[in-house]
Amino acid sequence: MTQENCYVCENPVPEGQSFYEDHGVKVCLNCFRTTPRCKKCKFPSNALEIYPGLGAVCEFCRDAMEDTGMSCYLCSKNIPAWMSYYADYDKTVCQECFAEAKRCFLCRFPHSVESVKGLGHICEFCHDDVIGPEMDLVPFLQPIQAFLKKLRHNPPTDIKFQWVDWHLILGMQMKEPPQFKINFLDEFLHYSYPVIYLKGQFYLIKRMRRQLFLCHMAGQLAAADLCDQYGLQHLQGETPFHALARGWSHWVAYTIAGVLKYQTEQKQLSRWPEAREEEFQKFKAMSEFRKAKEIVVYGHRMLADYAKKYL
Repeated sequence: MTQENCYVCENPVPEGQSFYEDHGVKVCLNCFRTTPRCKKCKFPSNALEIYPGLGAVCEFCRDAMEDTGMSCYLCSKNIPAWMSYYADYDKTVCQECFAEAKRCFLCRFPHSVESVKGLGHICEFCHDDVIGPEMDLVPFLQPIQAFLKKLRHNPPTDIKFQWVDWHLILGMQMKEPPQFKINFLDEFLHYSYPVIYLKGQFYLIKRMRRQLFLCHMAGQLAAADLCDQYGLQHLQGETPFHALARGWSHWVAYTIAGVLKYQTEQKQLSRWPEAREEEFQKFKAMSEFRKAKEIVVYGHRMLADYAKKYL
């Protein structure tokens, strides 16, 4: 067939008659009027195929859409341009695999290599970088000990960990159920710490990334030190002192996240939990124009004053 023939009916295009031309081929006027047209480029074709979300698509558009160079990390099939996909860790996951996948509780990636009772699924990317009950966590705390001392805290040396279901830790910190269903860690962090100090023990969820653990553990070590200084079992009380102490402990976690250059964790701590104390915002605002030493002196003086007044 030459270019002078109609691409659809393969008959010669009548001499002197107008015609439709696209994709390097011609279509006679009769075929242009009677042949179904591509929803994407409007080309008249008898080889249309239905694509979800697009409708009937011609062979020329299909060839262009299929040649994306992307393949699904899970099934290895090509991901066409018309199909939506999930992307993270420089990996892409097609629509079909995403719909069927068990998603990671820690990062939401649609793949699971481990399932932890009372937590959820964990993907391969988180699996090698998480802490768990089988690990000795005390050595991980060494990088933050010096920073805590600079903030005038002497955390306990005899540290007892209790690994629990994340629902239990949430219940320790919330009086009312959360506003929406929690399926992933970032949703959990809206309402609760993944580590909490109560009555001489540190309760923590059964898996989390080391960076997250270090930042939150720093805040709870400060909370444990305040409990020891002021004879308290926890900081969950309702007095202005308890509110100030919680805000201060949160500021310690936020500050150490910045020192360690854990930007994601510091950003989370600047926003969550949503019920964070107003006192934290005051300390955070002060840190924008005052040196840490000044804030430490001010913070500990306020804590001592509040203890005399409210405890």
